[in-house]
Amino acid sequence: THARCPDICNELWFSKDGYTPHYAEHIIDPIDGKEKLIMADPHTYQGVVLYNLADKRTEWEVKVPGSTINNPHTARVLMEDIEGFGNAGDIYCCDMDQRIIVFDRATQEIKKAITISAAGGQWDPNWLHEACLSVDATPHLILTDYNGPDGYRYAKYRISDGVLAWHKGDFGHPAKVCPIVGAHASLHTPDYGGDYLICSNEFHGSIWEIKDSDGTW
Repeated sequence: THARCPDICNELWFSKDGYTPHYAEHIIDPIDGKEKLIMADPHTYQGVVLYNLADKRTEWEVKVPGSTINNPHTARVLMEDIEGFGNAGDIYCCDMDQRIIVFDRATQEIKKAITISAAGGQWDPNWLHEACLSVDATPHLILTDYNGPDGYRYAKYRISDGVLAWHKGDFGHPAKVCPIVGAHASLHTPDYGGDYLICSNEFHGSIWEIKDSDGTW
């Protein structure tokens, strides 16, 4: 049961023609403290939707630019200011031209755009699928390349100078990334020593746990 819907075991939060969300995250919006869903639709709307759960309405949405690949597959709201990247309330995701973009919430303008192929020639992704802020103090992004020309890749990218701390290709079709909450919190950790879960989106299916320090699993 759910506090808002005690008589049934599930509740429909969003359903609207013309949208096929591939990612939805329940957040407390740092701008107004209200419950929201941040959603990403890579195939129909090809944009980001911020949905107010209390009012049952879409309060912010924007299409991403580009034409090369289907994106965004994820989108996230910054919970705090990140130096050199964005401010609390800004929204970041991957666009359709191999870039990571940060939207200013107030204007819907792109305030920052990162092209990964410019990262010192270390890596030229073919389908930049995911960008997720790292768990360490120095701002990095954990990235996945869903269908790279030199094999599938996932990587840690330093925002300040565009250097890749590491990049790996240990499994196929790396897709969405989820930081592990409470990793290494005690002797009874809920994980196997890693800092992120990465989904391998293949027919056999798998979930890999990755270390922040060097990308090993």
